[in-house]
Amino acid sequence: PARLLRLPLEADGLSLGELTIDHDGGPPPDEAHVTAIAQQIAQALRRAGLYEHEHRLAERLQRSLLPVLPVIDGLDVAGRYAPGSDLVDVGGDWYDVHVLDGDHIGLTIGDVAGHGLSEATAMGQISAALRGIVLRHGRRPGAVLAELDHFLRAYHPGRMATACYLVLHRPSGTLHYARAGHLPPLLIHADGSSSFLDRALAPPLGMVNDVAYTESEARIAAGETLLLFTDGLVERRGEILDAGLDRLTGLARRTAGLSADELCEVFLHHQPSADKPDDCALLALRTTRPEA
Repeated sequence: PARLLRLPLEADGLSLGELTIDHDGGPPPDEAHVTAIAQQIAQALRRAGLYEHEHRLAERLQRSLLPVLPVIDGLDVAGRYAPGSDLVDVGGDWYDVHVLDGDHIGLTIGDVAGHGLSEATAMGQISAALRGIVLRHGRRPGAVLAELDHFLRAYHPGRMATACYLVLHRPSGTLHYARAGHLPPLLIHADGSSSFLDRALAPPLGMVNDVAYTESEARIAAGETLLLFTDGLVERRGEILDAGLDRLTGLARRTAGLSADELCEVFLHHQPSADKPDDCALLALRTTRPEA
């Protein structure tokens, strides 16, 4: 009759199961050899369990840190965060909206390099620091990014992040913005045509000492939408970045008349999901009526 050899799978004092070997009546296997195999299997199972636990914890932390966006008369604002594939850890993407005063609104989006619990934690600290910085320099995008860069290098040395900070002057529709290594916002016109706000680019945060973050200016008209996003929305394995950006402008043509919330859904769910390497965040602001 067949003979079974059963070995416990244990790691770090935890019982993870049992390894059963059926040698079908033949000579029994070398017990020391199969014991070593059982130990390797147990360690692999333990590492997989720890990885899954950290992944779930990081994703919960990431989502808990996403802001509740303000309701602003005359503006329609929506944000989304979407994790990458199941094989990719949660990253450090974030967005926020800052009501600076009755006439000025600040918008920010950023991405801490790397994936995992430490990156999600750093994202929370950086986004919290940004809120404090905005209280002092909120209407000056270059100054906001410069101080955020100082914070990152002081408290998270060796870490890198990209960010874009933009200020909307509501009465005129004027946009002032600065970018730290971040992809350009997309301005979607009422007819579905679009253009990237691709000026005012400087190195990512945490990379170079004393960067001068220059500013640039644009204008948003009534019925137009501004879309800020992280690279996970457009990057795909084996594809150049321009292809993803072209896909984005193509989708923009289908968004005429959509609310900010509906627009976010279109951009998230009509992008190819295959080989999606990264999580992504996006923030949309639509002007719903002219400002006096």
